[in-house]
Amino acid sequence: MKLAYGKYQICLELRENEPVVFVLENPHVFAEFLQDFQNQISGMEESFVLSEGEKEYKLSKAVDYMMDPFSLDFNKKAILNKLYAKMNVLGDEMVQEKAEVNAGMLRILEIILEELPYQNVEYQYDFAWQELFKLYGVKINCEYESLIEKLTEYIKISSTLAGFGVLLLVNVKNYLTEEELKELYQQAAYSKMKLLLVEGQEREKLEAENVTIIDKDLCVIVK
Repeated sequence: MKLAYGKYQICLELRENEPVVFVLENPHVFAEFLQDFQNQISGMEESFVLSEGEKEYKLSKAVDYMMDPFSLDFNKKAILNKLYAKMNVLGDEMVQEKAEVNAGMLRILEIILEELPYQNVEYQYDFAWQELFKLYGVKINCEYESLIEKLTEYIKISSTLAGFGVLLLVNVKNYLTEEELKELYQQAAYSKMKLLLVEGQEREKLEAENVTIIDKDLCVIVK
């Protein structure tokens, strides 16, 4: 899979088990890259082309991104919708169990309505699974003991639930040790998630990484 950034004629090869580190040493270029990326995710001007062979992918459908690891939202709408959809499929297989629950709820409603001083009340005779999930506050637990634990768990969620194939991380090397980065890369490999690390400064290159640098003078260096 390739991510082409037309403004600087950059083409990054995204592969499983080979994290790509894209270093943008010029602050203006760094900010421009992230702004262009967010604009395209939001459906505005397209500066990137994500492709594999002859097939092109919509950036917002294929690439998840994390600008700040401390404000990761495990329960954002896109993820919860995917979670509920998968649970809904499983729930639809439980026909008898759902009928029993529904019958019980209808009996309770009848008892409550009989005690009302006003009788002209109507209600639905069945429920949708997603309504039940929301009613009971079904969501993903976001409490973790360490940042690396939180990030590795997010990779699982982003790949298995949300269905993203690429995760863009911004300045994550500021927060993780070398051993934690290796753990992050290992989880991405298990989850078949391609990683793109966008960094503001060059750091020590790890064995698995492919590094591309746009330096302060806008020269492109590949390591």
